[in-house]
Amino acid sequence: MSFNINQTAKPNSDSWDHFVHNHPFGWISHLTGWKQVLEKSFDHVKGEILALDNGTPDSIVAGIPIYRVKSWLTGKRLVSIPFATLCDPLISSQEQMLELLEKIMDCKKRYKAAYVEIRALLSSDFMKNMGFGVSHFYKQHYIDLKKDLLIFL
Repeated sequence: MSFNINQTAKPNSDSWDHFVHNHPFGWISHLTGWKQVLEKSFDHVKGEILALDNGTPDSIVAGIPIYRVKSWLTGKRLVSIPFATLCDPLISSQEQMLELLEKIMDCKKRYKAAYVEIRALLSSDFMKNMGFGVSHFYKQHYIDLKKDLLIFL
């Protein structure tokens, strides 16, 4: 299948946010509001959204927010998403991840970033055998709020 890729610092927030809300891996940090807060709060962080569509209006089928981070401590890097525990690529196939990864690597080269950091959990099965490394420096803790919680008083 052939996709169009859109890369923009100012995405159509309605279509992107609608896509995020309806994707099973969608998370608060994928939303355009999160991007606005990060960019206003941190001068060294600039983001854009890479989105795959099928050529029709409002037809996003996959995507990922990616941020350029320039730090005196860690140098230049691309992160999806800084200051967020998780940021799975919003994909439903390995083919979509390959398309996004090609564009991410173009951004890495253009920005002269030392490395790319993608904090994936739910989409990790789609990313197997693609040359990604696994970091053991970080731990992720989360509670699935979609399930019933037992509360002890």
